[in-house]
Amino acid sequence: MLEGWEDEPQGACQLAAAVADMYLALGGVRCPNLVRLHCRGGNSGGGSGGIHLQPDGKTVVLYLEPVGLPLQRAPPSEADLRRAVRNVLAGVVALHAAGFVHRDIKWQNVIRLPAAAAFTTAASQQPAAPSASSGSSPAVGAADTYVLIDLEHAAPADFPLDCGQPPPYQLPTWPAAHLLDPATGRYTRQSDLCMLAAALMSYLPFSLSDSGCDLRQRLATRQLLSAEAALQHEWLMQE
Repeated sequence: MLEGWEDEPQGACQLAAAVADMYLALGGVRCPNLVRLHCRGGNSGGGSGGIHLQPDGKTVVLYLEPVGLPLQRAPPSEADLRRAVRNVLAGVVALHAAGFVHRDIKWQNVIRLPAAAAFTTAASQQPAAPSASSGSSPAVGAADTYVLIDLEHAAPADFPLDCGQPPPYQLPTWPAAHLLDPATGRYTRQSDLCMLAAALMSYLPFSLSDSGCDLRQRLATRQLLSAEAALQHEWLMQE
């Protein structure tokens, strides 16, 4: 739910419209690693029917999918961390391609889908095939899937705003890292990558391998120009 617009009578309506526009822009993106609006008519795809303004005129309710297990901290092993980072980056690729930045990447905004649920979610995004078997099931040993959620703080990727100038436009949850573009003060696509490194790949319950440390360093220092480039890093190519 999105609340707190009591002092702006039109605020909730404007917010609903902005969020709806963003989700509609993402509606055609078939990415199992990025949250989307639930189409209440029964089809996946991010229809606007998933956003409703409550009768009080102050609360906007979003019906989102998929529904997974919330996370509070990093997974317990490097293999699980690798899978999570790979999946989150795939969601970031889709978000960036649609023209948005997330601005609030952290474990609390990532959910985990156990293998069976992940299989169902992926299948629901595929076009229906007449010959498809109704008895299809996830492969033995299939891995869990991680999904990037909470797009309420997302923003246009190319918005010309210097977030370092007053009034402060930085979220209080931002990690103490150099997220903003050093030349313009803008929050850019690379800022999302810096945040991912700081929030998802630091303060781990295990020692990260040299290859993982290399990816973290490259993300944090803007050496990788895009999420697509990050996905090609050797650490993420391992199983």
